[in-house]
This record gives sequence, structure tokens and C-alpha cells, in this order.
Amino acid sequence: MLDSLHAKLYVADDDCLVGSANLIAAALGWRTDSNVEILQRASRSDTDVLHLLERLAYASSATFQIRSEIEEQAAALSAALLDDGREVSADAVEWLGAPWLPRCAAPDRNFTVYENPQTTAVVEGMRSDALADLSDLVPPTGMVDHDAFTSYINATLFRLPSFRWDLDTVAARLTDV
Repeated sequence: MLDSLHAKLYVADDDCLVGSANLIAAALGWRTDSNVEILQRASRSDTDVLHLLERLAYASSATFQIRSEIEEQAAALSAALLDDGREVSADAVEWLGAPWLPRCAAPDRNFTVYENPQTTAVVEGMRSDALADLSDLVPPTGMVDHDAFTSYINATLFRLPSFRWDLDTVAARLTDV
């Protein structure tokens, strides 16, 4: 598995097939209701094939264990309840797996808007952006402590795969040199 790669590469000695087809009957034209797929013949020594093989060196294997873990996480997420008993909406479920960026240019103002959604303590555009962020982050109602609110938001962000990936990537590049 390699993020952002959908192509398939089938290699036998020096001969290759490159394209979109999975190794299933419908993709290979072995069924009457076959998919429309493309496989292009290539040589293992072609520059594009060599480049793809280099990228695949960083891929992880798709295993039944990974498949099971993903199925378990999806099942848990679809049945998830928020801490205060509200159900997670379909939009929130979709959002948890998607890349996300805050809209509010001053995220520290989110608590001000959380406390009072009609506040005039911030400009209207910032209030609107904070409301959109709060709608995505789904904080429980009734938090009066700024630190508890911040802890909840941080924990929510750390559950986002894209956010964790960003943090892991940045942390991996940090050095003392």
C-alpha cells in the first residue's frame, strides 16, 4: 500500500503490465459484466517502471491483519457516540478520515464562540469560521473551562489520521543538528 498510488504493476521476469486493473475476474475480462480497465505492456527496465519500483520500496504490504483492523475501526466509528451521548453524524465520520484544516484564522477564538455562538467579541467572518470549525470538531456542550476545551480539541485533532501523519512527518524531520 502506498498513499496516493492507484496504479498496479505486475512483473514477470523482464515483462510488466502497468495499469489500473486489479487481479480479479471482472478486471481481467473473464466475466460477461467486466470492468473497463487498462493494462499497458512495459519492460522492467523502462524509466517509468523503475521509478514506480523505487516508490514501491517505501510501500507497506496489504495484509489481512490490516484489513481486519480497518474493518474494526470503521465498525467502532460507525457506532461511536460522543462523550456526552450524542451520536456521531455521517459528516463527522467522513470528516475524521479526511484531511482537515481549520477555517478560523485565530483558533484561540473558537472558545469565545463556543461559549457564546452569538458573540460580538469577534468580527463576523471569524465568528462564522469558528462556528464551522466547532461544527467539525463537535465539542460537547457545557464546557466552561478553557483548558478543558483546549484539551478536547487537541485530543480530537490527534485522532485525525492526516493530522497524526503531519505531526509524525514533522517530528521525523526534527534534529538537534
